[in-house]
Amino acid sequence: MRPRREEFCCILMRSQRERSV
Repeated sequence: MRPRREEFCCILMRSQRERSV
């Protein structure tokens, strides 16, 4: 069971967006 790269990207993008707000 290893994390998907796409999901990791999405999480990073979401984290940055929330911090920007």
